[in-house]
Amino acid sequence: MSWFGKLAPLNRFPLARFTPNLRQGVFVCLRGGPGYSPMPTRTPMSMSSKPSPNSPMGFKPTGFTKQSPSQDSSNPFFSNGMQWLLLTVTAGGVAFLGSSFVHTVGQGLARDFFQHHTGGRPTPISPEITQLVEEVARDVGIESHQIPPLFTTLYLEDVFCFGRIGGVWGAQLGYPGDWHLSQPSEVDLTTLRFGVASHDQEIKLKPEVVSLVMGKKLQKTLILSDNGKRFGIARELLRGQTGFYHIKSLALSVNVMCFIAVIRFLREKRGLAGRPKTAQAVIYGFVATIWGLIYVLMNDRVRDQFDSNLDRRAAELGRDYALGGVELYSKLIKKRQLLRSMVEKDKAKNYYSVRGDVYPGLVRSKGVRTTVRKTTCFDVLNSKFEGDAVSEESKEESTESES
Repeated sequence: MSWFGKLAPLNRFPLARFTPNLRQGVFVCLRGGPGYSPMPTRTPMSMSSKPSPNSPMGFKPTGFTKQSPSQDSSNPFFSNGMQWLLLTVTAGGVAFLGSSFVHTVGQGLARDFFQHHTGGRPTPISPEITQLVEEVARDVGIESHQIPPLFTTLYLEDVFCFGRIGGVWGAQLGYPGDWHLSQPSEVDLTTLRFGVASHDQEIKLKPEVVSLVMGKKLQKTLILSDNGKRFGIARELLRGQTGFYHIKSLALSVNVMCFIAVIRFLREKRGLAGRPKTAQAVIYGFVATIWGLIYVLMNDRVRDQFDSNLDRRAAELGRDYALGGVELYSKLIKKRQLLRSMVEKDKAKNYYSVRGDVYPGLVRSKGVRTTVRKTTCFDVLNSKFEGDAVSEESKEESTESES
């Protein structure tokens, strides 16, 4: 009798009497001995049921099981949840670094872009400006070794601080090159350009109005007193102490991660992954638009409140600072009003309103209105130095009427 015939009577015994290892061994023998591969997964029948004629030894074949990498518990890194987590954290980190790039590792690039040049070289820093910055730093509470490096700017119409004072990457303070001028007659209106210069055209002032009264008024708006410069420097040094860009970068990072979380929810819980590619692209674009609007509206609101708070804090440093704030914003408003009529092709009318404010966007705010910022300094001047604001305002109006 063959070895198969000796094992055949085992069919009479209930399978429950065999251990799992023994059942597996008997099955291997019946199917061809050791080395048979692959091993199908089978489940034993109950004692009360009859063995199937097509399944030897009472085993019921259930087919082969395929284990996907996402279900591999031995390597959780390749699980579906871990992949989404890695994507979310990476995208949030990239958004944070990108938003804070100009204020951290990209300060040098920002400085090169806004740098004002004279004779092909960066315009040197005026000793008067350096001394003024040191005086303001003492009033703000910044030590001498923490004063940020200075550079003159070409495209910015106001002073601005990049980075964070005392931070890892430090800070840099840029101020307009017009601050080096002390008399209106020193302003050369023929060299002024409006907007960002391009390779195909340059927007200049109308030649017929440069020599008129409007040209002289424009020259006056570009000359600031020490009080006006003092206020602008104080406001930006206060900005540099806060490191406000961290809040903006963090908000963008959280917004991006929330967007990815919503996309995952739609794909896994609402069956978005099974829809056509075109439908997926439309839904992705819609969700991105919603979260983009949430970010820009929130960012503009927080930024405007922050800038208004900086104006108030700078004006409260002293009477000269409050007077300087009123002067700085008054001349900025007057300059924009004049540019509306002096720029070629009336290009300035597309940017500035009759009141001297920058036109807001369709959805976004482009900053606190200049008229509102002037009112903030004016209110501080009235509340802390009663009578001075009225006298200064009336003096300014009388000077303009005489000119």
